[in-house]
Amino acid sequence: MKNQKTHEKASIYLALALAAFAAASFSSCATLTGLTASGGREDAELSATEPSTPGAAVSEAGGQPEWTRKTPKSAEFLYVTGYGKVTDRTTSTKRAIADGKDQISRWLETKVQSILLEHTSETASSSRTAVNETALEVSRSVSRASISGVTQKALWVDADGGVWVLLEVPRSVPVRQFEEAAKTLTRKDAAAYSEQKMREALKKLEEEL
Repeated sequence: MKNQKTHEKASIYLALALAAFAAASFSSCATLTGLTASGGREDAELSATEPSTPGAAVSEAGGQPEWTRKTPKSAEFLYVTGYGKVTDRTTSTKRAIADGKDQISRWLETKVQSILLEHTSETASSSRTAVNETALEVSRSVSRASISGVTQKALWVDADGGVWVLLEVPRSVPVRQFEEAAKTLTRKDAAAYSEQKMREALKKLEEEL
């Protein structure tokens, strides 16, 4: 009889231990599942707006970053927003980046060419046609140098699968490239591209970037 009671007590203790172990295991699994699900949601949200390089602030309203509606402004950088939507996300991203770079390129070419022509004197050695060609060449060189300095700061995918990218380029890049080109022009034809005029042109470019 004594052995039977001892056996019953041991069985009860074993059952209680197994129940406690099962409850602890269930609680751990539930916690782990919750953390995994939460982490998955956070990763998904972050990947939609996380900058490709550190240092860019991205503000959101209703899930859509503010920079997709209003291009940021900065004293140090030029910003542009590119958009692309094709068959897949990778190609759409490439298209968006190309769109942004094209915008920067066309804007800089137009701006530099206009400023340079405004500060160039037509001379006997430099006809209007030659001056126009030079202005176009310089504007393209400034544009190419600027494009090479472009970095992607943020990316966002909208509900329709369209990809938005925020690109930036340091303002110092086009300014430095224009300054170097202006010095070369002055050395080649000081009458058409005087040092004073080139300084004025550079200052205006800095102001309008």
